[in-house]
Amino acid sequence: VPAPWSNQDVGSINLTGSAFFNNGTFAVTGAGADVWGTADGFHYVSRPQTADGSITARVVRLDNTHTYAKAGIMLRGSLSRSAANVVLNVRPNGSVEFMSRPASGAATTFIATAGQTPPAWLRLTRAGTTVSAYVSANGTSWTRIGTVNISGMQLAGLLVTSHDLGVRNTGFGAVLPRPHKLPAPTCPASRSSSCRWGRVALPVQRRSRMSS
Repeated sequence: VPAPWSNQDVGSINLTGSAFFNNGTFAVTGAGADVWGTADGFHYVSRPQTADGSITARVVRLDNTHTYAKAGIMLRGSLSRSAANVVLNVRPNGSVEFMSRPASGAATTFIATAGQTPPAWLRLTRAGTTVSAYVSANGTSWTRIGTVNISGMQLAGLLVTSHDLGVRNTGFGAVLPRPHKLPAPTCPASRSSSCRWGRVALPVQRRSRMSS
């Protein structure tokens, strides 16, 4: 993946994940136990993000490898499996989850939920120690579903976890200076039929209208 992005497996994964970037599109493949509890297992494509800002992603498709499979966005304190984090993800049934691990090794706390069948737009916005989560059906009108106070976030990026150590899932996203329409990418023939399509903007320089 292009600098300053990097990709890596985090925690308990069993099957090695991967990521590649081509023509503005990320393809992220990962297995992993879950993102929950006191330690995580997933594949992460991330870049440094220590200042205020936002990360926005559009998840277009999510296959049902497990009811708690996840594709979404994450702010994270480090690449340790037990690192503090803030997560906004969508599950195969269209449930959106906003969660946080407040400190390294602590239990993950469920903060809020929403329903948005893919395509689902997700956004995390950080201002100081306050992180707000937003969901949108169209990338224009946003609904805030919750906030959390947390410090020490060092990374921002995309996560994929299959919630099944024996199965990989693949997620797609295109990095953009700000959200705008793109055609959905085609799943590469060399990949499995399990594909998640989306797009990502980091940082967001201009904010769309938001409602709470």
